[in-house]
Amino acid sequence: MAQQDLRQWLRDNGYDEIADLIDGFIITWKADGKRTRRNWWEILAGGKLGKPRTIYGREFPVLKAAQMRQGLPVTANALCHKGEKLPALVPRETGRWPKSRRKLHSIKSKNNVLQPRVKASRVVGNFPRSA
Repeated sequence: MAQQDLRQWLRDNGYDEIADLIDGFIITWKADGKRTRRNWWEILAGGKLGKPRTIYGREFPVLKAAQMRQGLPVTANALCHKGEKLPALVPRETGRWPKSRRKLHSIKSKNNVLQPRVKASRVVGNFPRSA
């Protein structure tokens, strides 16, 4: 299943002005030869406590659907149209290798219970050693 473009989703749900604003930024950046990329869902989800974000002096409104998609709490100032379809929550395929997780080293005690291995820290300074 292909991931739906944000700008198309905005147009389908009645946010044509926001989609045009984003298109304007993208066209300007391409004309200037910039390769700037933005996660527009983060921008439309708002900042701290749902405060609208500003890019190059232009303020972007906060959308309820964007906050829900980003896993943020929905704020009172978030916009939502009646009959609005929520965007698909499709994970993005980046083609990168997945990050490997660190394995926890553990040792077995006398009772065959796994316990975390504790690494002794090195003491720096002239401190008396205890026996």
